Amino acid sequence: MILACGMSYTRSDNEEDLLMKLALYFQICGTELLVIDEVEHIHSLSLKRRLLEVSNLAPTLPIVCASCHPTAWVTGDAEVAGRWNDYFELRQYTGERLRQLLAYLELLLPFPEPSALAVYTFGDHAGPAHFIERWTGGVLRDVMMLILDASARAIEQRLPCLSLSLLETTWQAIQTHQVTDFLAMLQKRKAWN
Repeated sequence: MILACGMSYTRSDNEEDLLMKLALYFQICGTELLVIDEVEHIHSLSLKRRLLEVSNLAPTLPIVCASCHPTAWVTGDAEVAGRWNDYFELRQYTGERLRQLLAYLELLLPFPEPSALAVYTFGDHAGPAHFIERWTGGVLRDVMMLILDASARAIEQRLPCLSLSLLETTWQAIQTHQVTDFLAMLQKRKAWN
């Protein structure tokens, strides 16, 4: 965490020194949020306690822990369980919830014609929302990757909207060229503009 703040430490620093430096560096850097991904991989009670100490040293800093099993992570330590007891479940976007998300996203798209992303059926034919749900399983990351990539392709091709065929081609490309470095992808897109 100290290195992530752009700071350094020495070999002679003990754990107490490192915790104090971390609290200081959070203040110097203006850290507004600490996100710890895959927190369930911290099994050691001493490391869980260390995280508790970090939260004590920076009491106004919100700490968000991402986990597939948030309630399992706190087991084994009553104080950790008592202090880290709020969790929010990220549900997949399906059905009406997906339609609402797609309708909102369409408002943000820079195209002169509607893409009808939130439509499940056109008469007897499946609409974009049906396919987006089927392809992505309603996983927000995948929905956003699809819309972002399809929008970039539409802009490059000077298309007036996102068509179903463009969405399908984009989804197939995502499956064959899986993106894992989202920051690099966004910087690449920014360079195109």
